[in-house]
Amino acid sequence: MNSFGSGMFPNEFWAEMLDNQNLLKEQYELVGENSKWATEFNEIMIIVNENNEISDYTLYGLGLLDQSSLENLVDCYINGTQAEKITSTFTFDELLNLQFKVILEGDFYEWDEGLGHYVDVRTDAAKLENVFNNKGINIKVAGIIKEKANISAHSITAAVAYTSALTKYIIENNNQTDIVKAQLQNDTTDVKTGTAFTSQRTKELALKNLGYSLLDNPSEIKIYPTDFSSRNKIASFIDSYNDKCVAAGQDDKVITYSDEAGTIFSSVSTIITSITYVLIAFVSVSLVVSSIMIGVITYISVIERTNEIGILRSIGASKKDVGRVFNAESFIIGLSSGIMGIIISLILLLPINLILKHFTGISGIAVLSPIVAVSLIAISFILTLIAGFIPSRIAAKKDPVVALRSN
Repeated sequence: MNSFGSGMFPNEFWAEMLDNQNLLKEQYELVGENSKWATEFNEIMIIVNENNEISDYTLYGLGLLDQSSLENLVDCYINGTQAEKITSTFTFDELLNLQFKVILEGDFYEWDEGLGHYVDVRTDAAKLENVFNNKGINIKVAGIIKEKANISAHSITAAVAYTSALTKYIIENNNQTDIVKAQLQNDTTDVKTGTAFTSQRTKELALKNLGYSLLDNPSEIKIYPTDFSSRNKIASFIDSYNDKCVAAGQDDKVITYSDEAGTIFSSVSTIITSITYVLIAFVSVSLVVSSIMIGVITYISVIERTNEIGILRSIGASKKDVGRVFNAESFIIGLSSGIMGIIISLILLLPINLILKHFTGISGIAVLSPIVAVSLIAISFILTLIAGFIPSRIAAKKDPVVALRSN
């Protein structure tokens, strides 16, 4: 895979599993009769999708497909030609029988007496084979897992997962290789090249390139909050710590962190906000149109009930009384329509949530809070009153004599 560059493959082909077995078993299930959970440093897991499939990249990475086929795919891509589709089938037992070798970075180097420094044996096929056979760590596939259908989030994003015990094993044993120990004792010269250190080429950088690291000095720590409330508490704690460090002039102790959940949530919130604005625009147009229609209907009612208005005025009703009659009708229409809209919405929420839960596995996505419901009802009768105000004023100003003469 190295000959094609890391850009040809997914960002994480191998990834470390969480130590929490209970959480893993909540998210994944074993497939295959002989599958079991990896617990030892030399055991790994293969992750398949819901259809028990793995990608072609995974097949190449596991050595199940010949590299020459991948070279042909690359050539077809470069030349713009159609590549032959490759479909392969493997049994669970075939995957469980796979074994690999892990070679420590420090084991790739041996001391050259003539040159006076360590040399990389990867340029010598015979020496490389000797390292592979004598120093390689045997790794086997312990089990095959797939994501459970009713789980919305999963902790493993790679095709192959290993235990934290392997990470500790590699760190501890690589630090004991001859070249790493020699470099730790030499503060002035790069034992891999025999040249003196410079401001660009430091001892720390040389050790890093040799895979040297310490368990109590990790390059990064991954935190998996159980919910958004916990995530907010963690972020607030780190921000508070950073503020104290800056105030004390200890900028070197400031923690730099990336909030993946926050980034995703922010992106989703931006999209939802944009969609909300579009929906508000459509709803606003609908409200304007409906208000105009309510005004038209109320005005038609005034015209059709002109004789009734004349009768009310003739028996002593004032202009305000006539206006109140039509305003009351508008209020009743607005209140009734608002309540009916809320009832229909609550009824529709039941099948909508069932459909969303079927596709997303999350229940209770669509909700209508009591405050929102009351607000919508209030908006409904307020708009109806506004729309019926002008027709009610027209009705109140009609001359009772003229109104009585109308048919």
